[in-house]
Amino acid sequence: GRRASTFLYHPERGLERTRFTVNVEGTGYNPEFKTTTVSWKYPDQIPTLAVDWEAGPCRVREEFFCPIGAAVLVRSITVKNAGSAPAKAFGVILLSPNFMFFDEYDVDRTKMTLTARGYHRMQLFPTTPVTIGDRPLAADFETVPPGEERSARFVLTLDHPREEVERQGIDRLRAGSAEYWGTRATLNTRHEGLNHLFHASQTGIRAAVAGSGKMDGGIWQYNQEWVRDQSWVSLAAAMHGHTDIARSMLERI
Repeated sequence: GRRASTFLYHPERGLERTRFTVNVEGTGYNPEFKTTTVSWKYPDQIPTLAVDWEAGPCRVREEFFCPIGAAVLVRSITVKNAGSAPAKAFGVILLSPNFMFFDEYDVDRTKMTLTARGYHRMQLFPTTPVTIGDRPLAADFETVPPGEERSARFVLTLDHPREEVERQGIDRLRAGSAEYWGTRATLNTRHEGLNHLFHASQTGIRAAVAGSGKMDGGIWQYNQEWVRDQSWVSLAAAMHGHTDIARSMLERI
């Protein structure tokens, strides 16, 4: 879909409010284009987006992954003091829903949960200690000694209640994801570019196709389903070991 139709889009600020802000010794920092790197990592073979950036004397790494079988995004943040002096730090994250899709907003100060309701139900909550405001969740990293690091973790869900995430547990969701990706096809060569193309294709096919086999034929323009294009995607899915996706696509066609 188009950017303006995404659930976290703000009409004036775009996707700016999805950023995690780190405050070090009274100064706030966000990722800057020239000093931020974005890359794919595969711990336990799970596709994980890693974002590395600077916050004054501190180095920040954010890692994002989506567990298999749940409409959940897990966002882990690690702040490391790369300076020579102790640094007092805290971080802030917001839930800023698209007003076109979500017209109700709740703050649960007991469970530390932000909830947006409308066409869908989104929830943002921590799995590590935080304080809560009307919009933000704040993680206090306290005073970080030189060379040491502190971490926080947040979970964003879509039509997937917090209680269900807690019942399953992040560790079990991660283990299930590792098992799933461990059964997919693998390719390892001495050419990093080729390895990246393979992994990007394998991850992208799984992300673009619904469990039902539905897939937009052209995400930028058509938003329709094309038999020819989906046949090729089905073939590629089978080659990648996504036999479940290939089967659902062919049955839908």
